[in-house]
Amino acid sequence: MLTQLERYQEALLASEQAIQLDAKNAHAYVNKGAALAGLRRFVEALKACEQAISLDERLGAAYLWKAQMLSELKQYQEALVVYDQAIQMDCQPSFAYLGKAYAFRRLSRYREALEACNWGIELDPNNAAAHHAKGLTLLFLYRYADALPAYDAAIQLDPARPAPYFGKGWAHLCRAEFGQSFGAYKHWLQVLRKRE
Repeated sequence: MLTQLERYQEALLASEQAIQLDAKNAHAYVNKGAALAGLRRFVEALKACEQAISLDERLGAAYLWKAQMLSELKQYQEALVVYDQAIQMDCQPSFAYLGKAYAFRRLSRYREALEACNWGIELDPNNAAAHHAKGLTLLFLYRYADALPAYDAAIQLDPARPAPYFGKGWAHLCRAEFGQSFGAYKHWLQVLRKRE
């Protein structure tokens, strides 16, 4: 809960206290990893996730966090393997597919990234981040017209999120649709200002 409130230092302290009370509490290690990730201490977060897995190899959340930490540490190929493990455990598979899409994009494997996005959307059609990731991936594939509906879906699902407006503006710009591009960038700036 504290990590969701972005109170990472407090979350770290709470998880360390839980570990002191029960050193075999795998969930406490996952929580420690999440808190460390929020503090951008990715190597330590990875170790906490690995400790959780050593305590409970069926704890899907530990694999999901481990994969995220591997991605943060630019170990994308390893992250893909661990994301697949999280998917097999049915641990937030839509989110895991988004993680895979990110790793594939970082490896310049855009077609596989698009396939991962499509799986994420199929599992959770209301996931705005999945639609945004699809739009971004389509930009990398130079499929600008196809990116626009993905960005529109992301905006419709979460209009307060600025990134899809930027991506939509970029897609229009690449299509030499300058008026639409300007409009999308204008919305992007408005959303950014509201978040300040």
